[in-house]
Amino acid sequence: MPAKYDLKKAIGRIMYKKAAYPKNEKFQNKTYVTGINRVIDYIELNLDEDLRLEELARIANYSKYYFHRIFKAVTGESLHRYIRRLRIEKAAAELFVNPDKKITNVAYNYGFGSSSSFGRIFKRYFLMSPGAWQRNANKEINNENDQENNFNYLTFKPVNFIKRITLPPKKIKLNDIDINIKDISDINVAYLRHTGPDIYDSDPLKKLYTRLCNWAEAYPDQITEKNAIVIYHDHFGITNDSRLRTSICMKIPSDIRVTGETGKMIIPGGKYAVGYYNLPPDENLDVTQVIYRNWLPASGYCVDKKRLLFSKFQNYLNPGYDKTSQGEIYIPIRPL
Repeated sequence: MPAKYDLKKAIGRIMYKKAAYPKNEKFQNKTYVTGINRVIDYIELNLDEDLRLEELARIANYSKYYFHRIFKAVTGESLHRYIRRLRIEKAAAELFVNPDKKITNVAYNYGFGSSSSFGRIFKRYFLMSPGAWQRNANKEINNENDQENNFNYLTFKPVNFIKRITLPPKKIKLNDIDINIKDISDINVAYLRHTGPDIYDSDPLKKLYTRLCNWAEAYPDQITEKNAIVIYHDHFGITNDSRLRTSICMKIPSDIRVTGETGKMIIPGGKYAVGYYNLPPDENLDVTQVIYRNWLPASGYCVDKKRLLFSKFQNYLNPGYDKTSQGEIYIPIRPL
């Protein structure tokens, strides 16, 4: 007798298979990537807006018909799929760190027309309702097969989505972090972007930063601050590992023009919770998790989704930097 067809598992295979959506190598050259990165940066900060094809094509400096083709070739996703995925992932992250927040408000804040349509899409992605996601957000979840399956998306078990996000930090405590509230100005940066599952591995980012430093040598009088700024665009455990985006940045004057693979963006200023710590740089995401869990709920603030989470590192390329080093994590916040 044939096995019963499981529609949910089939959807899971489509949405989270490791191969994801292949990129077209023909379109991975510097010119194409630069224009698409400008659009991606705009989308990320305007997910609650009506993101029209015509406007996004103008930002990329392509016709709307050609832009649609180039976007899919560079990213491996259609524009519609990309925007929908980013909205549902960012909404899932907000529900996770704010388990008491109204689902309807989160749905509207991320551009969904109704809570019912949001619920349908959410369940298709995560195989559970937004309400179930919230209820499980702060539970201690144990699974005897955790070590064996390594929280692989292909297990199709909703519990693993929650478990991946609730991985215990590496013995980091809130007392290990000095947290201050700071108001900062806009920061103009040049950046190179890395996409892939190895965000905990500093080697790919250091290679990118070496290339960025080589690029900056053309502006010795204008670019004098060489601290590394690392932007984490996605949430580990929610975004498919193959889609995790990290930008390695350097502060630059606003009048410097960039070309080729080097992008340029503004890190929006405003109020940030700044965590100072002395730990290996590959533990900065664990530091963020500790701040989210143990400091943010009682702080009187919530995360401001219109701005970016980033870290600063000094002497990033110095020998021995992988050992205990001073880092700063900047979490955008606003009053509740």
